[in-house]
Amino acid sequence: METELTAPVHSSTSTSNPLRADAQGLRELADFLDAHPALPTPHVFLYASYAAGPATREVAAWVDGLLVIEVEPDSLGGKCSVPRTFAGLAVTLHGVPEEAVGEVKEIPSTKTELVPYTVVELAERAAALDAPADPATAAA
Repeated sequence: METELTAPVHSSTSTSNPLRADAQGLRELADFLDAHPALPTPHVFLYASYAAGPATREVAAWVDGLLVIEVEPDSLGGKCSVPRTFAGLAVTLHGVPEEAVGEVKEIPSTKTELVPYTVVELAERAAALDAPADPATAAA
């Protein structure tokens, strides 16, 4: 049985920064759950919409602190989901472009599978995006 939770809306959520509004909403959800301990623990889904680009920085931030990245295929072609938990609360980031989390490779069974990068590889890829261009390779 699914339970629909309705939390009070506070004026503090009015902000022009959507990420800050989402973070404030999650804080309010935490306060609501603390005030209603008999409620079941919800599963939170975050649907990401990315501007142009592979979203490598965003995914590197999302997996920061994890030892292993879990990736699940989405029903949307070329997209996947990356779940994680925060103090027991399951949160799934959906709509992540596959190229942001790994490479699609053909495996011996003749099917393709998304092979996720490690957390270190994602951090390195994100750092490389911010690194200044090497003049020697830029001239080539």
